[in-house]
Amino acid sequence: MRHFLDGLAAAAHDRLGGPLPALPTRLDELSERWWGLPPRLRVGTVVFLCGVLAMFPTVRTARSAWGPPIEVLVAAADLQAGVPISADTVVRTRRPASLVPADALVDATGILTVPVVSGTVLTARHRAESLPALLRADEVAIPIPTDLQPDVSPGVDVDLLSAGFDGTGRTIAAGARVLSVDGAWIWVAVPQAVAADAAAAAIDQRLILAVRRGGRPPDDR
Repeated sequence: MRHFLDGLAAAAHDRLGGPLPALPTRLDELSERWWGLPPRLRVGTVVFLCGVLAMFPTVRTARSAWGPPIEVLVAAADLQAGVPISADTVVRTRRPASLVPADALVDATGILTVPVVSGTVLTARHRAESLPALLRADEVAIPIPTDLQPDVSPGVDVDLLSAGFDGTGRTIAAGARVLSVDGAWIWVAVPQAVAADAAAAAIDQRLILAVRRGGRPPDDR
């Protein structure tokens, strides 16, 4: 095996040995002119050519019928109203400028005001800075401890039930809306007229959230 490798090495040495092959006449003339230029001019020419080559993709994109891409936020999944806009719920991506709404979001802050489907480009119309922006004129938001409550998510409609000390129960609010789930608290929008009763029942741990079928209240509510 060693003799075979030595033979290959010797053959390669014979073929590669000797002077370099001569360039075609035209290339040889261009080579002579190139190396005859001042060093600074050669360096400047190389830098210029590299810059021109680097600009080709940018120029091609800028001339695209859809315009250059810009960074936007899109929903990472189907999201309900009240979900915080954060790195966990949205992703950053690039879309052609002419296909992006003028009020597209660029910062992941606030909460969603409406449900959105996965891949939706989020805009200022989808966002509110705080929970009060989600309330209707006759509603208030009350916090309910998550202890002993079902696992709910923002946008779900629930009934607020209260258990009496005598074993009876009553419905405090039908079709209340879950606005946000924040650690130990579930924020629920309820009519102002029943807010005091709901808050008192929540403090006494006599309040239960009942999730309706499909998470939505009946049509005749």
